Amino acid sequence: MTFGLLADTSGAGPSRLIMPDSTARKLVWGLALVYFLCFGSLLIQQSRTLQHSDDTPLYTQALWSTLHGHPYAITWRDAGGPRHSFLGLHFEPTLILLLPVYALWPGPESLLLAQVLFVALAAFPIYFAAVYLLKEPLYGLCFAAAHLANPFIQRALFYGFHHESFQFLALTCAASFIFQQRYGWFSIAALLAALTREDSFLHLFALGLFALIHQRQIRVGIGTMAASAAGLILMVSVVIPHFRGEPHQVFLQRYPALGGDIQDIAGTIVRRPDLVADLVLERKNFKSLILALLPLGFLPVISVPSALLIAPAVAEMSLTHIRSLKLLGLLYPFVVLPLFPFAAMVGLSRAAGRFRPGAGARVRLAGSLGVLGLSLGSMLFYPATHIAREEYHGYYLNRFPLSRGFSWDYFAPNDHERIGRRFIDEKIPPEVPLATEYRLAALLSNRLILEPIAQMKQAEWVFFDLYGQPYFESTDAFKQLLERTDFGVVVFEDGFTLLRKGADPAANQRILGLASNRFEAETLERATGANATDPRCINRVARYGQAQSDPPGILASGPSHPLAAGSYEAVYWVRRGRMETSGGQTGDSEVAVLEVFDADARRLVARRPMAAADLAEAGEYQGVPVSFRWDESGNRIEFRVLFHSTADLWVDRIELKKSG
Repeated sequence: MTFGLLADTSGAGPSRLIMPDSTARKLVWGLALVYFLCFGSLLIQQSRTLQHSDDTPLYTQALWSTLHGHPYAITWRDAGGPRHSFLGLHFEPTLILLLPVYALWPGPESLLLAQVLFVALAAFPIYFAAVYLLKEPLYGLCFAAAHLANPFIQRALFYGFHHESFQFLALTCAASFIFQQRYGWFSIAALLAALTREDSFLHLFALGLFALIHQRQIRVGIGTMAASAAGLILMVSVVIPHFRGEPHQVFLQRYPALGGDIQDIAGTIVRRPDLVADLVLERKNFKSLILALLPLGFLPVISVPSALLIAPAVAEMSLTHIRSLKLLGLLYPFVVLPLFPFAAMVGLSRAAGRFRPGAGARVRLAGSLGVLGLSLGSMLFYPATHIAREEYHGYYLNRFPLSRGFSWDYFAPNDHERIGRRFIDEKIPPEVPLATEYRLAALLSNRLILEPIAQMKQAEWVFFDLYGQPYFESTDAFKQLLERTDFGVVVFEDGFTLLRKGADPAANQRILGLASNRFEAETLERATGANATDPRCINRVARYGQAQSDPPGILASGPSHPLAAGSYEAVYWVRRGRMETSGGQTGDSEVAVLEVFDADARRLVARRPMAAADLAEAGEYQGVPVSFRWDESGNRIEFRVLFHSTADLWVDRIELKKSG
């Protein structure tokens, strides 16, 4: 598939180009290459640190099954319905194009790199469309760079692999070809987009409407619109239910207020405009649109043709009841955003056309540079957290990767994850029916039976990380597994736990005891400090008090659990950062106090002051023991870390051991 600059049929362009086309193309190639290398390396590191989304296994298992004679078979999350077919989830037959890549490099890393490549290559159709419409290679360079800087697209890369990234590339190609009036190539790109995911038809409908209204191409416009409407109905009403084996349509699950199928939805839109208005006018939609349009200077909405290009995507986002989609497709920006840069080009072209040629050229220049500047500013200054972390279980996927407040420590390797990789490679038998947690499933999808722990039906083995940061699961779910007698622990190492159905459960209680007497500091109450990322921790999160910035107070307090009488030792895992020396502090200065407290009797049981010299500066975590005798059987125990704000202090966890 090739692109070329055609002669401008709408009028003469400027007599002298600001930048030669050859120079601009080389710069786009350079930006795309840097983008691929930068984000590709980060995604590889993300995978090696065992951080995957729950959707990636759908693709890796489908490809593995296809290679082993079971086309598109999946069992992960029951997503494929009774027939266990990936095509019953979304109709994405173009996934087969990635089969050679996956065969050469089995595993999620190859797909993650392919996804970055798709996004990087999308800069080229955006570049050529902008040059054709705005008459200047510099403007194409600005729009291509703005696409690569878009924080929503960058964030999508870190939410595992989604074949919608290929859809994004196909749709940007289709839009570029229709802008350049190359309708034969447009039909090929449109077909690829349609076979990548069923909701591509909404964007293709918008492109047909654009060809009809803006380009006066009656045959192309009406034909594209009619084919898109028919294709959408066919896919969601016939094809997907056929492969699924039941009349359940995943795509339409997002719109229960409007109806159960595409015909119901169309009827509700006509009969109940009040309901549609209520959904569209929700505050969340306006927040989403402001965030989406700001990097493009709000150009997509300043003319009718530009607004029509993004109208189906805005409607798809606004009419859903799912909050993450209303907030600009937190998980699916590839689906929502492909035509936004093209709408911005049209808006800018229309605005410039209202001025004399010289002034219009200055408007195009200012608009293109403005789009680039706003996109870069959004990339750097959008808040790190777009939706409350709690809604996604504290997982980093919710964050803009280059924005203020984002911590690259999420990508730093640690010993725990190295153990996990070795455990997966050496301890788990290949192809056995397995249930596992969401975060680890992408690395274990080389089997026909792969299930989430919460939905296990056929699994004969179970694998989870008892000490790691859970994604959807909780530590309580893992503890419940250890309490079962039909599964027994066969291997346990640094929290990585492998159980087999029918194995002796004798070791279960010992490991359950390790988990029940281990308290992560970030889950405890606090009066000062905050949770912060720290790759030195097994689960990458610790409680952190910053010297002089956080006031003195209780950095961690809890868990308020009943405790039997006996002799115990509490081990506080802490480390010290920089020491505040402006007040003449020395190594003998007290930086914290570790306490054991009887919450019911309201009395102090044990206390250990910590001097700066007791903790190596910026070193690894040290286990500091506090021994005590507990006489009040059944009373609730609390462990406390009192922070003096004289040195940075990190608390990872507290472990309780019986002594004597």
